[in-house]
Amino acid sequence: MKTLKNLQPTNKVNRKQSFGMYISSVLHQTGKRWADGLEKSTKHYSRKTWIILLAAFLLLGTAICLYIILTAIQGTEKQSFHF
Repeated sequence: MKTLKNLQPTNKVNRKQSFGMYISSVLHQTGKRWADGLEKSTKHYSRKTWIILLAAFLLLGTAICLYIILTAIQGTEKQSFHF
């Protein structure tokens, strides 16, 4: 097995950060700040509170989906959004 002689530590090249990497970094930092803030504000919620919030979210989502499905099946002419 050959060994390398005269190994010298490589000099790190300071490259300019690309614009895409900058945007990615900013988005990551913003998301982390939001997550930390939400975690801090909901730290005191009990298990019961989380279950009630989850049930309310599921009921609301189910009601919206059922409304969309039923209006699509009925084929009503009335449209809520005009583009």
